[in-house]
Amino acid sequence: MRLFFVFALLACLVWSEPATAQLDTKPLIEDVGVDEQLGEHVNLSLTLTDQHGKQVRLSEYFGDGKPVVLAPVYYSCPQLCTLVLNGVRDLIDDLPLELGEDYRVINVSFDPENTPELAASKAANYYQSTKNPTTSAENWHFLTGEAPAVENLMNQIGFRYKKVDDQYSHTSVIVLLSPKGVITRYVYGVTYPAKDVRLGLVEAAEGKVGSTIDKVLIYCFKYDPKAGKYVKDAMNMLRAGGVLTLLVMLVAGFFLWRSELFNRTEAGT
Repeated sequence: MRLFFVFALLACLVWSEPATAQLDTKPLIEDVGVDEQLGEHVNLSLTLTDQHGKQVRLSEYFGDGKPVVLAPVYYSCPQLCTLVLNGVRDLIDDLPLELGEDYRVINVSFDPENTPELAASKAANYYQSTKNPTTSAENWHFLTGEAPAVENLMNQIGFRYKKVDDQYSHTSVIVLLSPKGVITRYVYGVTYPAKDVRLGLVEAAEGKVGSTIDKVLIYCFKYDPKAGKYVKDAMNMLRAGGVLTLLVMLVAGFFLWRSELFNRTEAGT
């Protein structure tokens, strides 16, 4: 166990941070964008409809200790939402956390004209394109809803969109929520770095999901809202380095003591 902890600390110290450009999240169209609502609760009593046509409460996807990835999209979107859903699919395949065991994913269409049948068609295509279609079908949910419910949810997460002709203008983003429905992180764009989402989900679940290494890593990294990613926490890295140094010294001292004890025993016989 000690050896595993040493490896975990080493992972914390050497995990590289790829250079990423800071995202410009300013809306291109007025009234379109995201007003982050970090720390706020979403209304889990909202009623939506899943891809099977069954009415569900949002609370059915929360409350069992698993954080949730929420993707606001609409299924008849001609381009951007497809890129968002492609990014979510790639994230599911790339994350070292297990879908269904450690977290779940829900898409919610903000177009009240989208039907469960359309959601089901979209879902079937995406399930088959993942590495594990069965797990995806059980834990990646494609939801629709009536206007009051979806507008309520989009307002709660600060997601502003606007209908232009027969399409919607909107931002590409996924939202991480705690098992209790608290908004903990926003990840922008159409590709979602597995490292950042991994740490975000572990943080959202307060360390109750993921491995020991994940828990050590979340201690060594902190989220930088300006950079839009997790960066190394210098102070905690120093603490981790100090602990690692102490462990190495203790292990080395133990083996030195055993070696001297063995030599004395040999000399006395």
